[in-house]
This record gives sequence, C-alpha cells and structure tokens, in this order.
Amino acid sequence: YTRLLAAKLLSMGHQCSILALMDKFVECEIYGFVTEEEVEIDFLRLPFKNGHLNNATVAKKWVDDKNPDCISLQFVPFAYNIKGLPFGIAESIKKIICGRKLHIMFHEMWMGISKISPFKHKIIGFFQIRIAKKIIELNKPVYITTTNKLYSLVLERESIKSDIIPLFSNINKNTYNRKYYISKLEEFNISIDERSKWIFIGIFGSLYPEINIQAEIEFHLEKLDSKNLNLAFISIGRIGVYGLKEFARLKTLFGERVKFILVGEVSEKEASLITQTLDIAVSCTPAQHIAKSGAFAFLKLHEIPTRLISKEILPEYEMETVEWYKYFVNRPQYDWNVSTVAKAFSQQLMEKISGVND
Repeated sequence: YTRLLAAKLLSMGHQCSILALMDKFVECEIYGFVTEEEVEIDFLRLPFKNGHLNNATVAKKWVDDKNPDCISLQFVPFAYNIKGLPFGIAESIKKIICGRKLHIMFHEMWMGISKISPFKHKIIGFFQIRIAKKIIELNKPVYITTTNKLYSLVLERESIKSDIIPLFSNINKNTYNRKYYISKLEEFNISIDERSKWIFIGIFGSLYPEINIQAEIEFHLEKLDSKNLNLAFISIGRIGVYGLKEFARLKTLFGERVKFILVGEVSEKEASLITQTLDIAVSCTPAQHIAKSGAFAFLKLHEIPTRLISKEILPEYEMETVEWYKYFVNRPQYDWNVSTVAKAFSQQLMEKISGVND
C-alpha cells in the first residue's frame, strides 16, 4: 500500500520517501531505494527489535535531512508492538516530526469497538484508545483519515474528526494473457474446450475456523447440479495451517464433485492473471470490515463478483454504515486503482497543509 501510494505521488511530481519505523523483516538499519511501478522510491527501514524509542533517534536525523513539508503516518497499532500496545509511540512520533505538519491514516482501529466484543478486546482497546489520543494530542495532526465509514464512526465516538480515503488494490490489473490462461487450465487438468463446463471460485489469503466454507460449497453445488456444471475451488496465497487442514477435509468430503486447487503464493503479476480465470470469489472478511480488505479491493479492480460469507455484525454501527457500504462496493472499477486514490489524497492533503478550508 505505502509503496504504491508513494510511487504514484512521485509520478505526479511530488517528492516522497518511505520510513519503516518498526520493520519486522530486517535485522539492521537499511537505507536504499525500491522500484515500484518503474518509479524509484527512497527508503529507510529500521529493525523492530530495536524498539521505537531507539529507532526514533535514527529516524529523526533521516527526516531532518529530507525536511518534508508533511509526514504521513500510516497507523496500525500492532505494527509498533506485538500486543498492539505501543506505549510511548506518541513521544517517538513527536521526536521524529519535530514540529512538522502531520497526517494520520488510521488503517485499523483499536480492539473492542462493539458492545458484543470480547471483554479482553475491550480491555486492550481501552489502552489503545488512549495511545491514539496521545498521538493526536502531542502531535496535533493537520489531517486525519481512515479507509471506511465504520472506522470514521468509531473515531467520531472518541471525538476524533476524520475524512474517508477509500482503499485501493495493492496489485494492479495485468493485461489478459490467453497463453497464460490456457497453460494455467492445463495445470488444473482442464482443457480450454472444457472450461465452459466449469465454475471457478477463488479464495484469497487465510481461511479461518469461523468461516463455513463447506456451506458455501454446498450452496454453489445445489445451483450447479441442475445446470450440469462442475465446480473448482481455488486457493490463492497463504491459506494458513487451519486452511490446509480444512481443504484436505473438504476434498475428502466432496470427493470428485469438487476440484480443490491450492495455488499458494505467487507473484503480483501472476495473482492478477490467475484471478482473471475466476468466475466468482468469496471473501472471509466480515461485511462491516470489508473496506479495510486489500484482497477485496483487488477483486473489485479485477471485476470479479465477490460473495461476503462472514456473518459477523456490529449492532451499534450496522444502520449507520449500510448506505455507505452500498456506495463503496458499487464504486466503478477505476476507483479501485491507486491513481484515483492518490489524486484525491494529494489534493486534500495539500489543502490542509496550506490551510485551505480549515
């Protein structure tokens, strides 16, 4: 997300660099450049194990050298602490930005946002709220955003005003490749001539115990039996330990009635091309959280009809979010592209930085 957004902002003529304050994938400080969308992005990655207090000192010097007009904080509580409780992060951010203008994007909320949330989540959320408020109190952001109506309402309940900048697909749509399409069908042991007799259903990422995939498969089988069509269920990406066991169980349960295909991890280009073989997809993300799902945005960009099969609800937010979600899921294909979001973001951020519409 951050690389694509930065690359698009750079291509629009802005200067942009990326700082990973707490990077779990490096063991030492790494300065360098990464290429995204044929654009070179300057970055600094600081190791998670050093803690944000130590990393803030290194980050401050790097930021001072860049001297940006604004710092955009992409905030996820668990990115800064394994337990989602990054105490002291507000002070570290203050040290880094050193009086510069700040934007905060809340990608995730605190835990326990509903009255039906588990008690443990409410306790953790109690402290996460205070951490978020401390960041705002100490650093006085000029602009606060989030990705969806639910999170905007959650922020509003804590007297935090935010605008919504919807999510975009983390993977661009590649041009349809018939040669690849035929070769992939051959891997699935289905010829191009037989393809019309099959319905391909895709699932992306992890499969969780609370998701009843068996019921979803039975639903589609019931519809297809009368049409004399076959069903293939395709997993793309990391399905997880539970997902592997469930796939094996379902394969035994349904026998030859359903073809189960584990694609696994693939490149971004291949993910796009495989997706173009699908007729439909299922999302395991609860409907009220769907706007934070990069996988859902990816499917919408690829114009794949997607069923939301999680039944979880948040009663106190359901009525207030329903109209926004109708708009959200029906956005035209282009609106799921990083270009649309980056243009809106840059325009709104520049207005805030310059003091327009304050």
